[in-house]
This record gives sequence, structure tokens and C-alpha cells, in this order.
Amino acid sequence: MAKSMTSHPSLKISLRAAIAFIVIRLVVFYAGIRFEQIDMIMVFLGLFGLIPLAIYALWPRNKVTTLLEDISGALRIMGLYVIIITFYTYIHYSFIDTAYFSATQADIIEAAVLSESEDKRAEITENVQAFFSVRNASVMLLLLSIALSIFYALLFSAIKRLAFRKG
Repeated sequence: MAKSMTSHPSLKISLRAAIAFIVIRLVVFYAGIRFEQIDMIMVFLGLFGLIPLAIYALWPRNKVTTLLEDISGALRIMGLYVIIITFYTYIHYSFIDTAYFSATQADIIEAAVLSESEDKRAEITENVQAFFSVRNASVMLLLLSIALSIFYALLFSAIKRLAFRKG
């Protein structure tokens, strides 16, 4: 007998999507695929994963739901994914790719101090090292992911209401 879809989306899909992202990230790192924008591409790939998760969570099932139920169900699915990829991103840059932030800080400092006086260079170095860190990058990823999750949940819930309206 075929397994029917339940009225409530499963959190397993979030776990599977997060594991897929982690595997892709590790393959890219250990394969030595390095170019200037690869880390930004990986962030966008992680954020892109929110779109299919939102669509999966809102896909029409046999149960009639309210707008609030749709939004909370989508946020539930996307929330687990966001927590996992944010935690993994912190772990990745803290223990696996530890040279990324120090190298990027050095590049930023080098570009910034070229046109500054000697007394400003120490201040610029201190500010870059304080701001551009693994902790801050993880927090920014978390906040951006939460904002996009809310946006996608609202957007796709509204689209679902318009597209599958009866009458």
C-alpha cells in the first residue's frame, strides 16, 4: 500500500536538506574548490534551500488549513533547517576551515589601510577583527535566514491561498 501524505509536514525533510547542504559544503571544501566567491555561493545555496522547504510545507494536502496554520507549519520546517545550517556554519569555520576568516580579515585590512594614516591603521585592524568573526557571521546568517523564512512563509502562503482558492 502506498504511503499517503499526512496532514502535517514531516520535519525529516529539514534534516535531509540540512545534511545535503553539509555534504555539499564538505565536498567543496575537501575537493579544494576555491575561488573568490565560493563561500558566498555556499551561503546562497544554504539560503536557497528555504524555498523548496517552504513549498513542501505548504503543499496542498487533504486538510483545509488557515493562513496562520500554513505560516506556522512552514516556519516549523524552515526553522529546523536554519538552526542546523547556522550551527554547522559556525562549526565549519571554527574547526574545519579555520584559515578563512583570518585570511579574509588580512585582505580587508590590507585594502583599508593603504589610504589611511599610521595611527588609523591600528584602529582599522581592531575594528575589522572585532566585526568580521565566525560568531558575527553565524549570527548574521541566522538573522538573514529567519527573515527569509518569514518572508517565504508569508509569500508562499499567500500564493497558495490565491492559486487554490475554491470558487
